[in-house]
Amino acid sequence: MTVKAPSGWGKITGTVSGAGAPIEGAVVALDGVSYDVVLRTDADGTYSYWMQKSNAPLQVTVSADGFVPQTKKAQIVAGQTTVYNFGLTAL
Repeated sequence: MTVKAPSGWGKITGTVSGAGAPIEGAVVALDGVSYDVVLRTDADGTYSYWMQKSNAPLQVTVSADGFVPQTKKAQIVAGQTTVYNFGLTAL
C-alpha cells in the first residue's frame, strides 16, 4: 500500500552505526520547534519518522550504551525524505 504524506510533511530517516556495525536500540531524540519525539533504532540500526515541516529546524541527538552521543541539526523538507546517518564512536 502506498500512502501520500499530508501537505507540509516530510520524512526524516537514517542509520546509526558504531564500530562498523548497525546499532539496534539506539535512542534518537528529535527536538523540534513545536514538539519532540524519541525513537529507537530497529535491528538494522535504522530510524524514520514523518513530521510537519513547521517543526523544523530540529536538533537530532543519538545515543547508545558504550558510545559517545552525537548531535546534528536537521531540516524537514515537505514531500521529501531527508537522511541523517550517524557513526558513533566507542567510549
